[in-house]
Amino acid sequence: MTFRRVLNENDYKGADLVWLLVVDWGGAIYRFSNIPVEIPYATGDHQFQGQLDQLDYVEESDLFELSVEANSVSVAVVFPHNMVQEFRGGRILDGARAELSYIMVRNGQPLQTWEDRILLFEGEISQPIIGDPEEPEGFAAFSVEQQPYDMSGYLLDQDNLINISKFEFVPDDIGNGKPYPLVFGNPSNSIRADGTNVPNLHSTPAYPINSQTGSGEGGTHDYLMIAGHKVEATKVMIRDGDYRLATVDVAEAKDTNGVLYSYVDIHASSLYMPDDTGHSDKSYFTKWYNPTGAGSYAGAHLNPFGDGLLEGGGDLIMFALSKTGMTVDWEAWGSVAQLLNDYRFAGYVNEPRITAWDWLNQNILPLMPVSVVSGPYGLRPIIYLQYFQGERIAFTTHILEGSDFQRISALEAAVGLDEIYNAIELRYAKDGTSGNYMSYYSIGADLEYIPETLDFDGYATLSQQRYGLRRNVIETDYVYDTGTAGRIARYLLRANCLVKRRLTYRAAPKYGYLMIGDVIGLTSSTLYLTEQIATIVSKKWDGTCWLYDILIEDNPYTTPRGF
Repeated sequence: MTFRRVLNENDYKGADLVWLLVVDWGGAIYRFSNIPVEIPYATGDHQFQGQLDQLDYVEESDLFELSVEANSVSVAVVFPHNMVQEFRGGRILDGARAELSYIMVRNGQPLQTWEDRILLFEGEISQPIIGDPEEPEGFAAFSVEQQPYDMSGYLLDQDNLINISKFEFVPDDIGNGKPYPLVFGNPSNSIRADGTNVPNLHSTPAYPINSQTGSGEGGTHDYLMIAGHKVEATKVMIRDGDYRLATVDVAEAKDTNGVLYSYVDIHASSLYMPDDTGHSDKSYFTKWYNPTGAGSYAGAHLNPFGDGLLEGGGDLIMFALSKTGMTVDWEAWGSVAQLLNDYRFAGYVNEPRITAWDWLNQNILPLMPVSVVSGPYGLRPIIYLQYFQGERIAFTTHILEGSDFQRISALEAAVGLDEIYNAIELRYAKDGTSGNYMSYYSIGADLEYIPETLDFDGYATLSQQRYGLRRNVIETDYVYDTGTAGRIARYLLRANCLVKRRLTYRAAPKYGYLMIGDVIGLTSSTLYLTEQIATIVSKKWDGTCWLYDILIEDNPYTTPRGF
């Protein structure tokens, strides 16, 4: 794989930033720049003649929120045409494709080839303004907008429903009409903080798909579908609604449409009732557990991005994004997947009408320090590295407030006190048969609040001293791993226990290497800060300088007091 180049601090030293705008208007290519430049290209140099008079670029991400359509570009250029005449002739600028990028130039020489340009934005021209009597006849001002993301792709295939057209002898009672379940990770393997297993986690449903006595009402339950895909497990334990248990082999087959699924045959097991009258509660749940393997566990969906199970947070995000139908920056996600894979998830999905984006947004993304923003190559991640590290955070660069990095705003609160909490109980390890959460992880500073996995935390103590005790109970259907529960609880407490403050800086072009999500160390004599940990959440170009919005928090655990 050829990775895109990312400029660093040295690339910006002593160099000028040159903006490049390429417009594809009716098949004709127009190249604009803020200064004339010739850029090397494999098939011939690209000539940019200037004529890019105004440019405003905004890239932002609300911390811990999703900003998939937050970026925007506004420009003013001069075309080599009379734009009013072109308009009257039926040549409409609206909807033309445009691309914004930049390169660095030092001593008049480009530091990059065209292939290595920093691509920022692609979209369509919207609301062009032409015919201004005080501007040249080729003048046009417009915005460039991304097409709205279509987030309607479903997580489950809408054709994969259990019915008589797929399974000739499907019983009428509990399986008919159900979607093929998606099962990932191992939702039966959960070990408490004290090292004991959470018992009896029959956590995913199994649906009857075949009856030896024929389809329709009163059909016996012989074959049960446990997943609508290939699984890792070769044996599972099934429990019915009357709490009878059977360990059975996992088999694979394809439905009449050729879709592979995993199932078990319970005909010869203790669960089978010839006339089905022995079932007072006709339901089945699966425990992904092999008692013949010395208590070993085997999971469900295989990982399409690597070895083992589909369970890591990064891989699971990529899996769900692949179902959305949206354009995704796979290279960017691949570069952070290993970091996010320290979060391990498990569970099942059997809601046929939930979109992949909604499921991801509601259940997975809020539990990890990652945001999703739109980029030139599709949806990309913003990782908040300070929540992956220990007490003393390593920042990417040290910034000294001064004439080239100047504060232009007051210090204002970015969150209210009603958004602060400093004691968390995370309930997890959901049992499918009862719907109860069988374990919980607690973190906080209240000595009188002592559940089984109490984790005292310095941040919680500091927050409680300032704001008093503020509790939050969080329930998740997709966590069974106690290590992951601890990571989530620590992250959520760390991210929400202290008031954050926002401020804006105007920075010289040489600071363009700073990106959204970067953690910097800020020293300011006017704010009495020394190497204050700060997170960049917005990046704008105002025509001459960068404008950065940053978030800081008064936190002696990560930042020593300098004054």
